[in-house]
Amino acid sequence: FFKQKTAYEIMPSLVGSEMCIRDSYLTFEIIFLSFKTREFCLVDTNCKIWQTQQSHFLAIFVIIFTSDHGESNAHHRLLFKDNFYDTSSRVPTMVRFPGHIPEGIEDTEHLVSGLDFFPTLCEYAGIQAPSDLKGSSLRPLLEGNRKPKNWRRYLHAQSKASGRMVVDERFKFIRYFGSKTTQLFDLKNDPWETQNLAFDPAFSKDCLRMSEEIERNELTLDNVELPNELTRRVLS
Repeated sequence: FFKQKTAYEIMPSLVGSEMCIRDSYLTFEIIFLSFKTREFCLVDTNCKIWQTQQSHFLAIFVIIFTSDHGESNAHHRLLFKDNFYDTSSRVPTMVRFPGHIPEGIEDTEHLVSGLDFFPTLCEYAGIQAPSDLKGSSLRPLLEGNRKPKNWRRYLHAQSKASGRMVVDERFKFIRYFGSKTTQLFDLKNDPWETQNLAFDPAFSKDCLRMSEEIERNELTLDNVELPNELTRRVLS
């Protein structure tokens, strides 16, 4: 998506065929959002049916409501996944276990991954989780009665072979092997990710720190070999 024209490039000069491009894109956005709204209604309806029919299980089940990715929903003039903006890479996670997990608590402090679900369910089931898992049990965070001493400082994600993202408590850093595309967003002050700070000298140390963290994490992964035309690089 970095190679195609974005709406930000098209909109300032809406003439002739470019107006058609905009109109077609906006029409597709409306159709897509309408389709997604119907999907959400279907999920909501089925959840209510399940809750009614299986209510006797609710007190003994650990229920995790989440997703594997977002669909962008026209934010940044993008649809579907395969990008690292929050509207694609950040998903909701809600956990319910009456009598164990307090109601109405929202944790916005800790970085959580889908990799954490398996060890979480293992702990609640009284099963020893494999020692080589990348994730950590969320139970201390969910129950709130014993905060973990050494929770992760960084959270990683990747898209296809070349895309890499890392976030910490404030920044999101994105880069692609074999490409000059680099992005840094200040999620606290720019939650909609509209200002790329990657080439601002004031944030060069943050870019270098997070780029080095990507390199460190790469050494821990059992990744497929990158294609020959994709080369690793570290910002300097």
